[in-house]
Amino acid sequence: MSKLDSVILRGTVAAQPVATAVATGALYFQTDTGLIQRSNGTTWDSYSALAAGALALIEQHTASVSATLDFTTGITTTYDDYLVELLSLIPVTNGAALNLQVSIDGGATWLTTGYRYALIFNSDAGASPATYSSAGAVVFNLGGPIDSSREGISGSMRLYNPRATIGKHFRHEAGWAHTDTNRYGWSGSIWQTTTSAVNALRFKMDSGNITSGVIRLYGIAKS
Repeated sequence: MSKLDSVILRGTVAAQPVATAVATGALYFQTDTGLIQRSNGTTWDSYSALAAGALALIEQHTASVSATLDFTTGITTTYDDYLVELLSLIPVTNGAALNLQVSIDGGATWLTTGYRYALIFNSDAGASPATYSSAGAVVFNLGGPIDSSREGISGSMRLYNPRATIGKHFRHEAGWAHTDTNRYGWSGSIWQTTTSAVNALRFKMDSGNITSGVIRLYGIAKS
């Protein structure tokens, strides 16, 4: 087995080899999930060759009458903030709403307290803008009620420093079909008050499964 083989074990970051085992120059490897690690001579550091602000697709899930779409491996120390894209998510149950829960233990359990939001709501049916807020929800409501026979819900969410040991602030916007003549949309801020690092996301309808649609998680490059 070569010295490099002894360091790289199918994408697992192994113990840093002694200095005499590594030739002069930086040592890089890429994990099975596409993340790049770089040796600084003592430890392994996360590394991105992307320009600052560029998007790196980390994880994607496609619904097929799915109870949940869970992202349990993508939120790591490689990135400080993330972008989630919601693409035409359609519920099995007419009138269901799309919800989000977060986890601090990689998806072993999901938080049911500490969700707050402040959103501005609009409708193409001519209703005046309205504000929606909560200081103690058990999930994030990302939009609904959603018409199961139409285009579903699409939108995006920016996660700012979800692994920080302070409360988490996300920005969210979405639009969805309520009926053929009534589309809804809202945008604003959502917060999770946990001071533990958030490292997993769960998307689900508040009633029934998700018929179809795609959710993508991107990391935003720091340098």
